[in-house]
Amino acid sequence: MSGGTTPVINSTLAGVLSFLFREGPKYKLYSAPNGIDGVIKGQFNEINKNKEFINNAYKEPGSAITGTSRIGLLNEESLNLIDREFKRMQFDFLINVGGNGTLQQSRHLSKYFGEKYLIANCPKTVDNDLGDSAMEDVFFTPGFPSCINWWNKMLDFFNIENKGAASHDKILVLQTFGRETGFISGAVGKNTIHEDYIVNMIPESSLTKEDYLEQILSKIKIFERCIVIISEGHFSKELQYNFDPAGQVQFSSGKTTSAQIFVDYLLKKGINSRCVIPGTMQRVFEKEVLDFDRELAFTQGYECMNQINKGKRNFLMTISKKIGDELPILSNIDFKNKEKYSRKMSYRFFEDFGSENKYSEYLKQINLTKDLFKDFVNSKL
Repeated sequence: MSGGTTPVINSTLAGVLSFLFREGPKYKLYSAPNGIDGVIKGQFNEINKNKEFINNAYKEPGSAITGTSRIGLLNEESLNLIDREFKRMQFDFLINVGGNGTLQQSRHLSKYFGEKYLIANCPKTVDNDLGDSAMEDVFFTPGFPSCINWWNKMLDFFNIENKGAASHDKILVLQTFGRETGFISGAVGKNTIHEDYIVNMIPESSLTKEDYLEQILSKIKIFERCIVIISEGHFSKELQYNFDPAGQVQFSSGKTTSAQIFVDYLLKKGINSRCVIPGTMQRVFEKEVLDFDRELAFTQGYECMNQINKGKRNFLMTISKKIGDELPILSNIDFKNKEKYSRKMSYRFFEDFGSENKYSEYLKQINLTKDLFKDFVNSKL
């Protein structure tokens, strides 16, 4: 496991283990503590394939079972060390689970080793920013629906705070994950009872602070208060941020935040405001995890192992929904040509950001996945 984590990341592990449980002693599965960094250091733990462990992993959020890592581009020395450890342990395949950086790492390994080892990737990111901009090959990334559900549950409490403090704090600014993408910030509150008094800020749009201020003032005129949802990278050009070991911007450890920048702007306009930044709470939780999100992640892991068993290599195991498809389906995609597989919000999603716009419809379509894999998972657990 690499990069950030999601509340359903271990459900994919459970799916892999469930397949292996039925194969008996044919395969052994090892994890490397802290992802590929553990492979380089030759640190491996054999993972138990018993039913109790599988059932516990299925519902455990976060990546503490195996650990995760963020490291830079693998150099020749690191690749040689990985090759040495694979030979020593007699490994045949690698399943890499994570976000955009993890996919590129998988591609790099595949390109370097060629047919020597079988490499597979299972995408996991709450940001939903991995995949094609048409949202077809990668309809959504597991973990994203549960992240939105967590936000909407928390919104009940944020609404109570905003409503109670409206006399002196008109605006409550809530900062979501999202590296310059509005998939989360645009989804919070959508299709809920809170939608009317929320302003969703979308970094992909061309709207300025003044444009959003106009929206906020119209909400205050009606409701005497407003909740603003903003992504962590919305004001990326104004932020003072740090970088993680992989070279990616680490907004959560920066000197400034997008939420604080916007609160400062509102204060200068004479509107008393405050902000809340939940940080990693958005991806490590249990009660708010959606059943269908877990079921998809499990089935993804199971089918990934099934494809490996058939000799498939160099692929991304994902959920797809082409135009005209009634329901989403699991599919495997060759990742050789996916050099740039990060996506941002399409213009069609925010051109008319009302209550019934195309992004609202997209979010509703994600719910088509509900119960789609339920019977399959119940038959395997």
